[in-house]
Amino acid sequence: MVNIRPVANMMIQSINPDVQATVRRSTGYTTLPSGKRTPTYADSPITLQVQALSKSEIQHLDGLSIQGTARAIYFDGAVFGLVRAQQKGGDVIIFPAGTLPEGDEWLCVHVLEQWSPWGKVAIVLQNPGT
Repeated sequence: MVNIRPVANMMIQSINPDVQATVRRSTGYTTLPSGKRTPTYADSPITLQVQALSKSEIQHLDGLSIQGTARAIYFDGAVFGLVRAQQKGGDVIIFPAGTLPEGDEWLCVHVLEQWSPWGKVAIVLQNPGT
């Protein structure tokens, strides 16, 4: 398979530059003595492209009952939503303060496309902007 994402990304960057962020990859959870489960993460840097969702993607998320302020991100590598079989929650994308006006912490709620070596996921705002 030919990877044309670098060519497309180079053209898009003149209008919509790439963003540096941190992906908090879900590694599962720990169980406290009280029985409460706390999610665990491993942080790593990521370069990504933030874009609006298409009409059909918005309709798809609506059909899955996913609500809130949502965006699409393109990136090299992999970002995951909920993986029940591995007991992992969705990965969290942390943007530098002020990168997106709505807020800095976004949850990956659905993988829209995953191709080696790039992907596209839907993210939903987790914290309001200040």
